[in-house]
Amino acid sequence: SEIKINHPIFHTNAENYLMWTPSASVYLLDVFKVKTRHTFKEHLILDAGSIIITGGVGYGMRLISHHIKAYNTQDTKFPSGHTANAFRGAEILHQELKDNNKLLSYSGYLVAASVGVLRLYNKDHLLTEVFAGAGLGILSTKFTYWIFDKVKYRNKRNTVSIN
Repeated sequence: SEIKINHPIFHTNAENYLMWTPSASVYLLDVFKVKTRHTFKEHLILDAGSIIITGGVGYGMRLISHHIKAYNTQDTKFPSGHTANAFRGAEILHQELKDNNKLLSYSGYLVAASVGVLRLYNKDHLLTEVFAGAGLGILSTKFTYWIFDKVKYRNKRNTVSIN
């Protein structure tokens, strides 16, 4: 409500593009041959998997929250999909760089937080919706990596034992 009062005419579409920056950065790292945890093909799988999980869980959360009065009166949707996507990409960037470049691995979170702030200033979401989107993006990506590693290393164990 303070943002509505203090910044009534603020509007930008920058977050529509910024939300893709962290995950796009991973592919730029591949182009410039920067050492990351996974290969380009694995990045595609991890990115697609995290998009599917984030989108699916986010859709379910929106169906459930549709029945919560606070979100119906504000004309917003719970959780923030833009913020979830931005933090999803930031978590991928972090997972890929945390072993080799700690400082750069956190840079995606700065961009993702900016997306969340812009969603608030554009009056598209409430603070709780932005926080929920951030948590959803991070947790769904961590879950994607967990599944990916389970499948990848299970297949390697099966291949090794056959030989």
